[in-house]
Amino acid sequence: MSTDNKIFIKGAQKWHNVITYEKGAVPVQKICLKNSIATDIRGLGTGVGGFSNCATIMHAMKGIFQKDTQKEQRDELTLRIKLLREIVGQEIDRIKGTAAPELPKEWKKFIRINDDDTDAVKADKYKRNSMVISKKPYFFRYLYPELNQQFKQYENSYNMASKNMFGVKFKKLLTKPNKSEDEMNLVRRYQKYSPLITAPCIMNVLCKEFENVDFDINFNKNAVSMLPTFEDCFEFDQERFAIVKDLYRKYTARKQVKTLESIVDNIDLPNRDEYDEIRFGAMTFIRTEIQEAIESSSFSGKELLYYCHCLSKEYKQFNWDFAWDILDESVLDLIPRGIVQIPVKNEVGFEYLGNRYTLQVIHEDRVSELCDDDDWNQAAWEEILGQDLDFDFDADNLFGGDCDYDS
Repeated sequence: MSTDNKIFIKGAQKWHNVITYEKGAVPVQKICLKNSIATDIRGLGTGVGGFSNCATIMHAMKGIFQKDTQKEQRDELTLRIKLLREIVGQEIDRIKGTAAPELPKEWKKFIRINDDDTDAVKADKYKRNSMVISKKPYFFRYLYPELNQQFKQYENSYNMASKNMFGVKFKKLLTKPNKSEDEMNLVRRYQKYSPLITAPCIMNVLCKEFENVDFDINFNKNAVSMLPTFEDCFEFDQERFAIVKDLYRKYTARKQVKTLESIVDNIDLPNRDEYDEIRFGAMTFIRTEIQEAIESSSFSGKELLYYCHCLSKEYKQFNWDFAWDILDESVLDLIPRGIVQIPVKNEVGFEYLGNRYTLQVIHEDRVSELCDDDDWNQAAWEEILGQDLDFDFDADNLFGGDCDYDS
């Protein structure tokens, strides 16, 4: 990437060299349908995201080793982050047919410490185990809802313990200047068994700064989403409004899903995918029930959007997913279309690749009419654009795909 943005340039780490590595040879293959399909299949479910997350976790782990005596751990983690650059590249190249990369086992598995190990061996194993990837950074809680829920439960347990033992909230205990030995033991246990890395890495520090800001946002009750509201098309009817309000409450409550989640939290499933499938099925069932209720009450899509707009005024933060989810694909037909423009050569226009162009508006009906034709009507397009076209291609290519405005 190249840029002249002053912020990017100022923040660039100019003292680091570009990481390069020798790539493995890609096997020679014939270009045919079978090989193309095989390549596409290899591209599904790649580990690029997982390997990248490992590098992010290691950046956070470097914040754990702040002491001068822990330079060896910091240097080792820096080396592993650099090696992950190669591993990610190999995983990308795996789509082309090269061998799949693997993380070294000692990066993700603890070494067993035996009673008969010497003190030197135990110290070395403790050092290696301290760099094993076993947790995610604190700021990841805002990327993964399940992780956030897990961490909240963990914090609540220590908050209760702190109140029972010392009569203060655990957050206040953390900031207490002179802790007793029992208080320090509770803090150590919290840090040791925390499911997240709370070390002061850059992203964790930024995350904490945002958490400390008072986000007292007052939502404007008159604000609406970008969806049209059709206020000029309907007169308010209290009974029909009550129907939509009741269905909205049912959608946001989703008692069936919450009951399912509470049950699953107390049992061990052999396969997480099974739970996800059950949960998805429950949510689909609720949505289908609401859609059937909307249909039986003879609500049109426009009328539903109108009453959603009326209902949104009663909430500080209305969940517009309700409209998108219930109307499904039909919501797209209710959104007004924008202006269709295409670049046309013009000497007074903007310059691009040696020529000058201006954007010319094309009337939607005329474009739709031309795109419905099976054949490329060059003469008709020249009439619209007011100039001769010195290229030869069909209407589908002009718009980058199947030219079907009805869909």
